[in-house]
Amino acid sequence: MMDKCHCGANVTFEQCCQPYLTGVKQPPTAESLMRSRYSAFVVEDINYIKDTMKLSYPSFDKQTIKKVQKVLKSGRVNYWTGNECR
Repeated sequence: MMDKCHCGANVTFEQCCQPYLTGVKQPPTAESLMRSRYSAFVVEDINYIKDTMKLSYPSFDKQTIKKVQKVLKSGRVNYWTGNECR
């Protein structure tokens, strides 16, 4: 049985979001961008979150990035049960 991508798609992470996180491909839609950001949060890829948020939100600054990093490193991250897009 294959493990589904963190974003909830019915394909593996390697087939779905990983190419976006590694820069091999660009997310073609807003939904795929949001799904890839969710996967980046799950795998703690702060650089991907930072890089894609800066494009959409120029005010996404160093202080905000530090807050995200602090949450990820604290171990007090919410337990994510999935990402459902409707």
